[in-house]
Amino acid sequence: MGKEEFETLEFTATIGISSGRSEEENLAKASEIDLNAIGIAWQKAATQIMNELGVYVNASIYASRTLYSPDLNCPVGGEPTCTIYGSFYLSYNMVPVWKNAVIHVFRLIKDEFKQTSITVIYREVTQVCLK
Repeated sequence: MGKEEFETLEFTATIGISSGRSEEENLAKASEIDLNAIGIAWQKAATQIMNELGVYVNASIYASRTLYSPDLNCPVGGEPTCTIYGSFYLSYNMVPVWKNAVIHVFRLIKDEFKQTSITVIYREVTQVCLK
């Protein structure tokens, strides 16, 4: 069994799925998240950006909860959110283009889900591919 190990970059961002809702609506939606809708929106945005920049941004998504002060209308148990992450697979000289593509995809997702902001975090990581 072989393996390939290399340094690369990954991104992570968490987005809200409830925008501009009252506390009652947030409580009602607290247990709902439609990963399929988010995945479809990501694929659409990533395809659009690939057509513009030549880089498709692969990603994985999972349901998550974001916790903040109840004084700021955080639902009991946290706000339903989606965490999206992915890593860089292209040649290293493409890093600036890839990072630009990631930001463009998240801008489209931010608008699609009517969010006021999304914070994207980049990390240097070691990736191991088992063969």
